[in-house]
Amino acid sequence: MFRLANGTQVSDLPAPPAAIGTPGFATAGVVGGQMPSIIDPDAFNVHQEELMAILAAAGLNEDRSNSAQVLAALRMLFVTLGGGKYQVAGAVMLGRDTTFPGLRYSYIGTDGKTVMDGGYLVSSYGTLLSGSTQVGDLTIGPDGRLSFQSVKMAGSYGVTALLSDIVAGTGLGNSQGTNGYQILPGGTVLQYGASSSGSGGYSTPNFPVAFPTKCEGMIVVESAATTNWAAGKPTLHGVQGYPSKVQADVYSMIFSGSGGGWGGMNGLGYFWWAWGY
Repeated sequence: MFRLANGTQVSDLPAPPAAIGTPGFATAGVVGGQMPSIIDPDAFNVHQEELMAILAAAGLNEDRSNSAQVLAALRMLFVTLGGGKYQVAGAVMLGRDTTFPGLRYSYIGTDGKTVMDGGYLVSSYGTLLSGSTQVGDLTIGPDGRLSFQSVKMAGSYGVTALLSDIVAGTGLGNSQGTNGYQILPGGTVLQYGASSSGSGGYSTPNFPVAFPTKCEGMIVVESAATTNWAAGKPTLHGVQGYPSKVQADVYSMIFSGSGGGWGGMNGLGYFWWAWGY
């Protein structure tokens, strides 16, 4: 689409003359001596400018080699959602906040496929924003994750997880078996296992995975009650001191009914359960 530019054009749009008669339609002439209609420069100008106005509204510059610009401009304008005077040249506004006119969520290019970089997001409330309304930047990183930044966050981006991460449990590691663990949302770690006492009743079971910060506690219980307890030899297992991030010290005792009382003994099986973060 382009304006007349063959050397006969003028730089200023002439004012159209007053209409003669009742406005109507062109004709090639009719019986009775009616002259064929004359398409004068004013008629040409108004049609030219009507088409150019469509390009301008879509933010497109005239291109003499492109005869499909009006169609491209109309397609852009039809899908624009409330861009109005805030429309960005060469882009289609996909969304705009009504509380803060002119703030855009994202734009799509004139090819109808390419989403342009940047865009803005308005959040009315959130812990990241300290409970205040903030204007922020919503971008997509090279890994496909959405990153949000606001003025309140002072340059720090909050990265959101992909749906596939949530389904796969990314960051929520686990291991199942005789000894295992489960990392819960928020960082709480639960671990469990089975072991037995060593010489003199002492043992040091290792956790399947180290607690990132600390182990908050551990419970140890008998795993062979039908063997020892049924024979009148109850057992008792306890944690010695505070467990470390990677292991715990356990002492196991058995009661001898023959008057021997309680004493540490090797080979006493037990289950353990530990938690921390």
